[in-house]
Amino acid sequence: MLEIKQLNVSFGKKTLFKDASFCAECGHLTVIKGRSGSGKSTFLKAFQFAYDCIYLYEGERIDTLDEENKQKF
Repeated sequence: MLEIKQLNVSFGKKTLFKDASFCAECGHLTVIKGRSGSGKSTFLKAFQFAYDCIYLYEGERIDTLDEENKQKF
């Protein structure tokens, strides 16, 4: 299972995500959809460790890995 918790993303005064969470289970198809400009691409950047939030994989924190191991992940 891959989880993201406490995701907060703002650009200037515009808040896109406030304390958002996401969970994808292994073996399940997960779809991210929405209208143009709704934040899909911004949200997907979270999977590149672009934001300060909690990242968990199989219950283990992965946001605390060093940069080399984040890249391997």
